[in-house]
This record gives sequence, C-alpha cells and structure tokens, in this order.
Amino acid sequence: MQVKIEEKGALERQINIKVPSKDVDQLMNERLEQLSKTVKVPGFRPGKVPVNVVKQRFGEKLSDEIAEHLIQTTLPKALEEQDVKPATRPHVHAGPSPEEGKDFEYHAHFEIMPDVKPKNYEGLKLTRMTAEVTDKLLDDTLERLHEGSRSYKEKKGKAAKGDRVTINATGYKKGDKEPFEGGELKDFPIVIGSGSLIPGFEEELEGLAKGDKKDFDVTFPKDYHSEELAGQKATFKTEVVNVEEPEQAKPDDKLAQNFGLKNLAELREKLKEQLSSDIERATDQRLKRELFDALDKENTFDVPKGLVEAELDALWNAQMQQLKQQGISPEMLGKQEDEMRAEFKDLAARRVRLGLLLAEIGSKHQVKVGDDEIKAEIERIAASYGPQADQVRAHYQQPARQQELVGPIFERKVTDWLIEKGEVKDKKVDANELLKELG
Repeated sequence: MQVKIEEKGALERQINIKVPSKDVDQLMNERLEQLSKTVKVPGFRPGKVPVNVVKQRFGEKLSDEIAEHLIQTTLPKALEEQDVKPATRPHVHAGPSPEEGKDFEYHAHFEIMPDVKPKNYEGLKLTRMTAEVTDKLLDDTLERLHEGSRSYKEKKGKAAKGDRVTINATGYKKGDKEPFEGGELKDFPIVIGSGSLIPGFEEELEGLAKGDKKDFDVTFPKDYHSEELAGQKATFKTEVVNVEEPEQAKPDDKLAQNFGLKNLAELREKLKEQLSSDIERATDQRLKRELFDALDKENTFDVPKGLVEAELDALWNAQMQQLKQQGISPEMLGKQEDEMRAEFKDLAARRVRLGLLLAEIGSKHQVKVGDDEIKAEIERIAASYGPQADQVRAHYQQPARQQELVGPIFERKVTDWLIEKGEVKDKKVDANELLKELG
C-alpha cells in the first residue's frame, strides 16, 4: 500500500492511498468464491454457480462492496502508519471502482488537531468581584416578587405609576403609513413604571382612563434588538382598554404564604440565602470569564473548522431552544438565521480553543478525575432534582453516562488550578452590578 500525506492548509490534510492490484484481486476472488456457494441463480444448483456467472451477474455490486471494504480497512491503517490523528471524520473521495489487475486509488480530506503549546497561564492577574446582600437589595427583590404575584382591581380613575393598564396599540415608523412588523399590540397589559417597554412609552399612559385614546411619539434605543427599529422614531396610536390598581400596597405575610412560607420574615431569610448563593455563583462565573479572556488573549492558534462547526451547532440549538421557550422567533428579532449564526461563530471558535488549551494544561500537570469525584458530581446533580433524585442516580448507573461527566469535572479542576496559581485580588462591588453576570 502506498500512502502520501498532502498539506492543504494550516490544519487541513489530504491522504492519498493506493492499494496494489494483488490485494484487490485477492479480495475479489475470495468474495466471488463465497458468493458462488451462497447465491441462487436460475439453472444452477445451490453452491454450484460458476465464478464467471457470479461475476457477470453481481460484478458492479461486488465492486462497490470491495471498494467500501478496502477503504474501511486501509484508511485507519494508513493513518496509524503515518502517525496522524484526524480531528474530524475523514471525507473520502473514491476513484474508479476496483477492477481485476488494477490498483485501487482513493483519497480523503480531514483536519488535524493543532499543536497546542500553552503559554503565560500561571500567575495571571485576576480580580474576584465580591458583594454583600444589603437590606436595600432584599427590599428591592421582595418588591419584584410582590409585583409578580400582585393582584389588581379595576380602577375608575386615571392611570398612575404602579397601575396596570391594558392597551391596544399600533406602531408606525416615522413617516410610514403601514405599521412595522411586531408593532401591533392587542389587549396588552403593562404596569406603569415597570420599565418593560421602551423608554418614554409607559410615561405616556399616565393620566389616561379606560376608553381614552392617545397618539404619541417615542424613539427606540440605539441598541434595540431589532436593527430595523434601533434608533428610529415611531408613532403609536393607543387606546386604553382597562385600568387596574394594585390591591396590596406593600409585601406582607400573604406574599410569603404564596410561596409556602409562614411569614414575611421567613421569606426574607430564604431570599437572603438565595441571593447569597447567586452572588457566589456570579463571583465564580465572572472570575472564570476573566481567566478565559486572559488565556484567549495569550494563546492564539488555528482550530479545526469541523470542531468549530460542531460547537456552533450546539450553541445555535441551545439559543433556539431558549427563544422557543420565550415564544420568540429569529424574525421577531429582525435578523436572518445566517446573520444570527455568524454572530455565534467567534464564540464557538473561542470555546474550542479554550477547550484544547485546558485539555493540554490539565494533561501537562497531570490533572485526573477520580471515581469518587464522579460519584460526588452525580449526587450534586441528583440533589438539584428533589423528588426525582433516585431517577437521576439510576440514569448515571451506566458507565457510558458516567463518562459524560468526566469532561466537565476535568475542565472545572483545571480552571480551579489556574485560579489557584493566579494572582487574585478581591474587589467589593454593588450586588446588582455583579448579579448582571447571571443575565
């Protein structure tokens, strides 16, 4: 067998393979002998079909079968002999079908892993953002909970801040006669002062009563999610369908009871625990992001396109699932699918690069994942599922499913090691600013 490797790019390779005619002939003769003993051909007894008849009847099919067999057996062997490990599955281009007395030639395209040599990863200067759960943060969080569960009663007077107004509205870009896409609101409820709509919209509803109509102008923010509307002026023709006022002015024990708790004091304590946990998670997430930014800046190298595409697909599917749960389509964001996917491509490449970096750093410093760590991770996941904990444990009884946890645990251990080796300074910040890290 003759093998030749060609470079087609930084990480792209082509392997050319020639299988000698004697190997082709041997395989073909063996298969013809086997078929002659098993195929059924009219006019011949089973097992007595002449080889030349088998060749005539099944020659084309046999050639395809032999080509597939030769590729499956010779390609892995050729790659091993050349000490080449593809990063992506080789894409085979077969030549003419195998024939007696002729060599069989084919080639395959694939990508290889980059030669990753991590640098400047120890002693990184990092900042750990920390925050406290203040009384104001607790009060604001309670108020948001209160707003979410607040009941309303019909109001006969004019709408004021804190009231819930239900409207019908149609939006037009300045100068247009037809409403813009997504600009028609039907029986749409909005709490004045909640900040749910674009700046200036809710304020225009103050002082209106049920049945009132009003046309007013607003300007969409420059960073609005729809490029078509970002920074644009628009006119809304609005009619008030209903005005309601909140029944409970302030959070009380009844609010706590809605969450299965005894009183407001117990709810505050539970919220404090949750906020402390959220702040800790945000601190950890922010620190790791800063670490990854530093690693990415210090280590630039090409990554296999196939791995980037696979990561891009994973990111895209997760994003589409999230939008679906929110009842949002890409069209509603004013973007085409290709445009949105392109925005994820750099992130996908970064994630692949960081994954390769962490793998190499972990290997170099002999980071291992033990069975006890896998068991602990299973218990951690199971605990988050409450009554379904036993089902989660049963799910991870299979070794293959336990193996799925090794990668995330390994990455976490390497990341913790890098932070431990870094120069980390603590910095107190406002909790609300830090919690933005969680989205």
